[in-house]
Amino acid sequence: PPPPRAHLAPTPRGPPPPAPGPDSPGAETYLFDCQENLYGVQSTVTFHHFLRYERKFASLEQLKGQLLGTDVAQAKDFFAVRQYTMG
Repeated sequence: PPPPRAHLAPTPRGPPPPAPGPDSPGAETYLFDCQENLYGVQSTVTFHHFLRYERKFASLEQLKGQLLGTDVAQAKDFFAVRQYTMG
């Protein structure tokens, strides 16, 4: 198998957004600039920084806007300031 790789990413924790089926994940990690299909691949997540408390959103679109906008920007800033690099 290929060697493990590391990616910088925010990971929201808490109840999953409304989704079909009982097997919806309790956490999803958003990998910056990753184009690989990693669904079903076992991975390890290490938490480095707390971004915000859980909150309810009026819609899935608002949640996506928070995650892909504000949360991603804050996470990238956190890693950039500390000069984290992964490769």
